[in-house]
Amino acid sequence: MSFADTVVVLGYGKTGKVFTQKVQHKLGDDTKIVIVDIEPKRIDEAKERWGAESGQHTFTYKTHYDQVLESEWADTIFVQELITENVKAKQALIDGVLNKLESAGKTDVVVASNTSSIPVSVLTEHLPEHQKTRVSVNHMYSPHSAASEVGVLYGPVTEGDSPLSADQAEKRLQAERTARAVEAFNARLDIASFRLHNHGLEIKDQIGHSFNRIWFRIKEHFIDMLGKNLINRQLADLAFIIVYNRPLGIFGTMDMIGLNAAIDILHVWKTYGACSSEMPLFIRDMAEKGETFYPPCTRPDCTQKNIARLWETGAANQAGLLEYGWQNGLMDPHWESDVHRMVHKELNLEERYPEVADHAVPDGSDVIDYLNVSSQLRLAVYLLAGITIKEYRHTVVRNNVISPESMDRLVNILTGQDRLFSRLNQWFPVSFGLTEVAF
Repeated sequence: MSFADTVVVLGYGKTGKVFTQKVQHKLGDDTKIVIVDIEPKRIDEAKERWGAESGQHTFTYKTHYDQVLESEWADTIFVQELITENVKAKQALIDGVLNKLESAGKTDVVVASNTSSIPVSVLTEHLPEHQKTRVSVNHMYSPHSAASEVGVLYGPVTEGDSPLSADQAEKRLQAERTARAVEAFNARLDIASFRLHNHGLEIKDQIGHSFNRIWFRIKEHFIDMLGKNLINRQLADLAFIIVYNRPLGIFGTMDMIGLNAAIDILHVWKTYGACSSEMPLFIRDMAEKGETFYPPCTRPDCTQKNIARLWETGAANQAGLLEYGWQNGLMDPHWESDVHRMVHKELNLEERYPEVADHAVPDGSDVIDYLNVSSQLRLAVYLLAGITIKEYRHTVVRNNVISPESMDRLVNILTGQDRLFSRLNQWFPVSFGLTEVAF
């Protein structure tokens, strides 16, 4: 059986599995899917899911990109890289794959990376100039089949840019073609693509995509609070689940991606100027010892058992959290009355939680009851929302990285919360966060 199109999937981890499912579902059996993963266990998982190879089968499996046949490279229309968040590993893989494509005569096929933190200029820094513009960030959020942010080298011209030479103009045009090719492929998979402006960011080629910049600032603050013994991981994660309607919280998510990966991501941010600090020593020590924030198989998520467990074990230093909030510009004198409005209106909890059976707890109470009886949890929710809106105003409103409308659409896809940021932005006082921003 011959195939007109081939899609190469580099990495069959959690995101790779979801991406592969999407490609197969949307493009059908006429498209061949080549799965490449250096871990034999993952290749076995792929074979168990999709069946053994045969002459009529749409899947082939490789443990190295060198094993991909030249005929398969010659039929390739798209390459998506989804390996671990490691700079050198991604650079080497992208370099090797581009050379394989060129050897097969495919000089226009895009290689897209699922990086959430590495600038595309870093992904391509060792490539020859003619290959740099064929690489794109195509960072897929969870749910991975719904939304992705796309970024390329030589982004859109901004008011602060110097006049372009003919060579620069051509490279920018080539990069734009790459971005459009990624967006067109995403559209075939029903994945919404988002593009950033970046002219106000420290690193202009995609470090810290719009939602990730906000997520990073939340992690930074709550890791700091945890290190100062102001809050424990359970209460912090419950606050995140409440505000964002996500299945995992701050520390549960770091367990999921791996502490070493979380440390590497922060190191990239520090190295390229997007933050001022490395991961704290106590977390690096945990990673070195093979420890996690939660014991294996007990990571919390939005289920009856785990939300109840987070509530039962959650704790915080109320006075310490208040002092932290004031010191970091996260508090307002009316926070106690304001958080009541946020809980009962802006977060739509009364609509969200009673209608979802998995969020109810055995005694019949729900998350709103937890918030009503716990000032510690209310304060944690308030601080998390405050960090969110402060970074939102910096990244989205002041720097115009992504339009508020697109940001609301993205967050709605990711969390199911309609206009979450716009609603919180209207609620927090103008003086909160960046005072130079006018509304």
